[in-house]
Amino acid sequence: MNEPRGYQLKWRTIGLSVPGYQLGWFRTAGEGRVLAAISGHDLVAFKTLDDFGIVVSAQDCDGLIALLRDHLRKSDMPL
Repeated sequence: MNEPRGYQLKWRTIGLSVPGYQLGWFRTAGEGRVLAAISGHDLVAFKTLDDFGIVVSAQDCDGLIALLRDHLRKSDMPL
């Protein structure tokens, strides 16, 4: 994430948190609500067309972003 401040998790509304893993719906510092699945520090975050965010941890963030962009291009969805 280049701009993590807006996606900083503040309050979990539904979900679970165990040592080393956070899963569920959260309120953030600036982006509203997000669905998060986080087990590390390398994160990918994006806004959906339904006006909520998704934050996931990934071993290969650049690869995940490239895969998502490729899928969006093939589906004619806006990037």
